[in-house]
Amino acid sequence: MRNGDLKVSIRGLQYSTDREVKQAFAEWLSKYRWTSWGTFTFAKPITNSYLALKKFRAYATALNITGYFIAAEWFHRSVGIHLHGLMLYNGDLTDLWRAWWALYGRNKVDRLHQGDGVFWYCSKYITKDLADWWITYPQANFQGILGLDKLRNI
Repeated sequence: MRNGDLKVSIRGLQYSTDREVKQAFAEWLSKYRWTSWGTFTFAKPITNSYLALKKFRAYATALNITGYFIAAEWFHRSVGIHLHGLMLYNGDLTDLWRAWWALYGRNKVDRLHQGDGVFWYCSKYITKDLADWWITYPQANFQGILGLDKLRNI
């Protein structure tokens, strides 16, 4: 994807540049209550974004992460995919870290603090070449694997 190739409609408004899409998506993500954010890698490289997202969904279900936005990104192009995301989780973050480490490998999880730029950080992944992501949130009317080609009428 090249700058200027993107035309997306979010809540009925048109956005045509990567920056406009990132800004709109960051604003949309910020309307939900997230408690933490994380970056997740796989010790055994995964090159299929749907498989990586599926593994995160199973992890989230097992640990009772009730809401999340998770995006897949190529890690140095040759190694495989890693994930970035926001989570709604009220437990001990050490449990999240330990569980991912035991199952898949390195990760970083931290509490979300207002004004630390995490929404922008996460929104940038929807405009990258590998733009697959999954979002689920309690009491929301959306859930599913999405990519830019499917980003319509959010």
